[in-house]
Amino acid sequence: MKNVLKKLFGKRKDEEFVAMVQAALEDQSIRRDLLTLLALPQAKRLSQLQQWEIELETEHAPQPLISAIGFLKDPDIASRTLYVLNNMNIKQ
Repeated sequence: MKNVLKKLFGKRKDEEFVAMVQAALEDQSIRRDLLTLLALPQAKRLSQLQQWEIELETEHAPQPLISAIGFLKDPDIASRTLYVLNNMNIKQ
């Protein structure tokens, strides 16, 4: 599954991002949260992501998680992630 996700997201190979997408495929609450975020228009999504990053930094969340979330600022990656989350239903 990880190899499929890496291929879908092109040249950027961020293990934490791939792990986050895989977790969303396996956990409905994570999936629901990401789908809600990814359904927002680009400007609102960017604002929400910025707010989310600030909250995570304040809470001293692991940097890999903050970095993984940052990938969703890219409209192409956000679009592909939305597609994957809507069309793949894999639990391993």
